Amino acid sequence: TPDLTPKEIIDNVTSLFKRLHVLVIGPGLSRDEMMLECAKGIILNAKEQHIPIIVDA
Repeated sequence: TPDLTPKEIIDNVTSLFKRLHVLVIGPGLSRDEMMLECAKGIILNAKEQHIPIIVDA
């Protein structure tokens, strides 16, 4: 929702990592500043937790 901060969104998504075997980032991220900040934070967290990442551009 628009009321969430990027940190809250990143925390919400990364809380699901324990259920994942891989993180898939798909097309359609746009160039929205908030979306890019969230995607960056999620990817960095996935890398820290050694979760494989697939990026479909």
